[in-house]
Amino acid sequence: MTEDAATLENLFKHIYPKRHPDIELLPIEDLCKLAEAAEKYEVFGVMNICKMRMKELVKDHPKEAFDYASRHGYHDILSMAAPLLVDIPLSKMAPTLSPHLIGPWLSYQEHWSLEAEKVMLAQRKGICDNCRCGVMGFPDVGFYERWCALGRKRSRKVLQELRAVAFKVQHCGKKNSGDFLSAADLDKALDAIPAFDTFL
Repeated sequence: MTEDAATLENLFKHIYPKRHPDIELLPIEDLCKLAEAAEKYEVFGVMNICKMRMKELVKDHPKEAFDYASRHGYHDILSMAAPLLVDIPLSKMAPTLSPHLIGPWLSYQEHWSLEAEKVMLAQRKGICDNCRCGVMGFPDVGFYERWCALGRKRSRKVLQELRAVAFKVQHCGKKNSGDFLSAADLDKALDAIPAFDTFL
């Protein structure tokens, strides 16, 4: 056995015929250990509750959820976590990425990048070429240019934050906030990107 005593104790507590402990109280590190032990020993009830809990924690712990799902073939969790990880370079993803997922991950990142580029180019139309009043906090730098200065990060969070700043910018009248992609349209464009599991 490679599991530590605390992990095995947690596993046994979910096997004994008595009220089980609340898995929601487990820190993410302990949840990951419990999930791995449950998968290893095929304790199906614990496997199920760990999977459900991982789904709940994807937003706050996407990397842990993605690593867990990649090891055990949970494509739904992979697709939930992938959009939150697109800004992480392969050099940091690869050490914990299953070899069979490296190709699909690169394809997914590339596809997401192309769609992000389209969104950013659309946002650029909201910059006023007359007075450059669409600057985003940098001297004489527009929306698209600021995105490039940030390294063209492409996660939904980054794009939403940039769009929110753009919406608040005061314009001279030639352009206004209506020229920027709405929050709903931005979400619609990003939601149209195929899920990660379609690249598998």
